[in-house]
Amino acid sequence: MSEYVFVLGAGASVSCGAPVMSNFIKTAESLFRNGKTVSRQDDFQFVFNSINKLAGIFSKTDVDLDNLESIFGLFEMSNLVNHFPGLSENEIGSLTNSLKRVITKTLEKSIRLPKIKDGYYAPDGYRKLVELIKEINGYHRRQVFSIVTFNYDIALDYTLELLKLRFDYCLDNPSNITSLPFLKLHGSLNWGVNYLDKKITPINARTFDPYANGHVVDYPENLELEISKYFEIQGNLGSLHPEPMIIPPTWNKSEYRGNIQNVWKRAAFELSNAENIFVMGYSYPNSDMFFHYLLAIGTFGGPRLKRFCVFDPDNSGGVNVRFQSLVSGDAKKRYNYYNFVFDYSVEVVERFIKEDYKILNS
Repeated sequence: MSEYVFVLGAGASVSCGAPVMSNFIKTAESLFRNGKTVSRQDDFQFVFNSINKLAGIFSKTDVDLDNLESIFGLFEMSNLVNHFPGLSENEIGSLTNSLKRVITKTLEKSIRLPKIKDGYYAPDGYRKLVELIKEINGYHRRQVFSIVTFNYDIALDYTLELLKLRFDYCLDNPSNITSLPFLKLHGSLNWGVNYLDKKITPINARTFDPYANGHVVDYPENLELEISKYFEIQGNLGSLHPEPMIIPPTWNKSEYRGNIQNVWKRAAFELSNAENIFVMGYSYPNSDMFFHYLLAIGTFGGPRLKRFCVFDPDNSGGVNVRFQSLVSGDAKKRYNYYNFVFDYSVEVVERFIKEDYKILNS
C-alpha cells in the first residue's frame, strides 16, 4: 500500500498538448478540418455526422455535445438499446469503435514531446513527478507512491519508461510489490487486446516512437507517436485487435470488468490505505458516478488519511464545490483546494512531501 496516491485527470496532460473532456470534440474537429486525420477520415466523418444528428434531438436539453464524456455515453446507450435516429443496426454497432479510433488519432496528433538534440524527452510536469517519486523512494528505500489516472494518453507512460522507473499496471493479480502501481482506470492507448483470450497486453510506450533507436540524424520538431499505425499492423497480423483497450468514461463499465477489474480493485485498495491523496487536473464532473463510488468506498472509511488535496486551474469554484460535496466527516478537516495548473502543482506537492521527510533542503 502507498502513503501517497496521485489521482490524475486530463488536466495533467494539457501541457503536453492533450485536450480535456470539454474541448476534446472541438480539437478532433479541428484536426479533421485541417487534414490531419487522413488514415481515419471515415471514422471522423461518421462520428461528426452522428453528433450532428444528436444536435437536433437534444437542442432543448442540457446535454453537452461538445463533451467527449457525453458523446461516449450517448453512443453507448444507443448501442445498448439498438436505436439511434437515422442509423442502421450495423452503423449503431460501429459507433463506439469509430469513436475510439477518433480518440486514439486525436491524442496521437495532439500530444507533443519536447525535442532534444538526439531525440525526445519527457514533458516537464511528468518529468518532475517521476523524479520526485524516484528520489523519495530512494530515500525511503521502498515504494511509497501509486498513481491512479483517468487518462488514455501515454505521455506519463513514456516518461516512466524514459526515466527507467519500474511500474506495474496491475492488470494481473498479484502484482509486483516493488514497482510503482500505475492504475489506468479507463484503459490506455498502449494496451492491446489479444484476439484469442481477450487479455490485455501492455506495449512499451517507446515502441510507438519511430526515433527511439537514435539512428536518425534529422528529428522533426514535433514527435507523433505512431499508435494507430502500430495497432493497424497488429490487427492485420491477427495478433491484437486493431484498436487499443480504452474504456468509455461513463457509468456503464460492466462489459469491460473481466479485463480490467484488477486495476479497479487495486485502485480502491490504494485509496483506502493512503495517508495522502493528491488529485491533479481532474475536475470530477457530476456525471462520473464511477469515481464517486470508487473514492467514497475506497477512501473515507479508513483512519489513515492525513491530507486530501485537489489541484485544478478552475476559477469558477465549481470543481471545489463538487469535491467538497464528496468529502465528509474527518476528511473535511484534511481537505484543501488549490487553484494551480498541473506543472506547478507538482512543485507544491514536492514541498509537502519533502517537509514530511524533513529533506526540504536536500
